[in-house]
Amino acid sequence: DARDALVARDGMVLGELPTGSVIGTSSPRRAAQLRALGLGLEIRPLRGNLDTRLNRVSSGDLDAVVVARAGLARIGRL
Repeated sequence: DARDALVARDGMVLGELPTGSVIGTSSPRRAAQLRALGLGLEIRPLRGNLDTRLNRVSSGDLDAVVVARAGLARIGRL
């Protein structure tokens, strides 16, 4: 599965995130796509394993992350 997935606080979808929301991604392609949307999101580089990335949302460090959907499926988070 080559799709990406947004995991956001409070189960929000991309269009519900307010301007200035902080989104983490490890992919330059994903970062460029997010910036191209013109939603006023702050994109930050993201490192670590998938659980670490997801924990940064649940801890409030990030408003959302964009990750590979296949990774979420592998760890049973879909």
